[in-house]
Amino acid sequence: MNLQYEDVVPVSKDQALTAFESGNANRIAYALLGVAFHEPDWEWVEDQCLRYLESEESAVRNAAIACLGHLARIHKKINKAKVMSALRSHLNDEGYQGRVEDAIDDIEMFARQS
Repeated sequence: MNLQYEDVVPVSKDQALTAFESGNANRIAYALLGVAFHEPDWEWVEDQCLRYLESEESAVRNAAIACLGHLARIHKKINKAKVMSALRSHLNDEGYQGRVEDAIDDIEMFARQS
């Protein structure tokens, strides 16, 4: 397998909402990444990630999990109790444990309580 790094392109809230409404898993995942990295309203992004944490689409769920860790690393803030509880509820989801553990580690390392 040959993995290739791609820059995360900024996505506005309006662009993200359009992607979310599309129902297309790849568009939703890229939109989550774009807002997690570039949207200053981290609480809005957090809400979107928590919403998609329940997605049946693995690309979307993986992006939501990873983006919660990115939020902590980039913004140094997160609603820690709410997010940690949501992530911990997915620790036993087959195929997601490693990513959930990574996000929890990022939150513990980088985020202040908000």
